Amino acid sequence: MRDFSKLAASFRMQIAKQWSIRCGLSPALAIEQVVNEAVCVGLLNEPRMLPGNTFTDWASTGKSPAWAAQAMLNLLLKSGWVPGTESEWAGVAAIQVRSGKSLPDEGYVEKLCKLSPALDRLTAAGWIHAALLENEIFVYEKKAGPKR
Repeated sequence: MRDFSKLAASFRMQIAKQWSIRCGLSPALAIEQVVNEAVCVGLLNEPRMLPGNTFTDWASTGKSPAWAAQAMLNLLLKSGWVPGTESEWAGVAAIQVRSGKSLPDEGYVEKLCKLSPALDRLTAAGWIHAALLENEIFVYEKKAGPKR
């Protein structure tokens, strides 16, 4: 695993815990907010009833579905949270790029800055660029097949 991937994976494993600390809600209310955000931005077609212990599992294991990670990132950014470490920036950029919606580089930066105007645009652009390059390498290697 390359350095960018390691940094991004580290943040991805912490995102539910970050949102739990930031929101200060019970697991049941926290997961309800995540689901509502996911529906609001089109990550889910309709609301799902998920028990609070599902959110607790996400926070303790570091494993959450991609739609939930994107929704939690949106909620974090909307709450005023700003990435401060390399791992956080890599994670933010990777989640945005892997959200499934292909945008030009500037589109990802615009999307992030709409969620959180406090973000430094130049820093965000650099990390988005790194995430896009990492994604291109991943796709290329996947198409090339296993190394011999």
